[in-house]
Amino acid sequence: MSKAAEHRARIICLGNRFRADDAAAFEIFELLSATGIPSGVELHDGGMAGLNLILLFENCRRVVLIDTISGFAAKPGIALFDAEQIISGKTWGDTLLPGGPAQLVQTWRQLNQQQSAVEIWLVGLEQIKRWMVPLATRLCLEVAVNGLPAKNC
Repeated sequence: MSKAAEHRARIICLGNRFRADDAAAFEIFELLSATGIPSGVELHDGGMAGLNLILLFENCRRVVLIDTISGFAAKPGIALFDAEQIISGKTWGDTLLPGGPAQLVQTWRQLNQQQSAVEIWLVGLEQIKRWMVPLATRLCLEVAVNGLPAKNC
């Protein structure tokens, strides 16, 4: 990994902006685009590009995915998953959604075993509510810049 890549992080917003129940990441993308992001952090609207996003995992220190999740909680909330949790069957069930976070991470790991130093996180939004967008945005930035966030983030 190059010196420039050692401190670079990427935030990749996933989902379908045309479906209200899957557009939270796009709202976060719009908010970050309007307010700005710290130096060394890149912002990408991944939409529904699926495995085409795999190239965004290259030459960086950290990748933060943002996506809608379902079936993890009985009430609305925000969850943070590390790479192991993203690809584990315990987290997502037995299926890998085509182009979804689990398939992206698993494919990246299979193709780039030597680049295991890349930290991969997923900020998941369950049962999206308007109040969640600014909180999830702050969490994404915290994770992109610092990695594992403080407990009160």
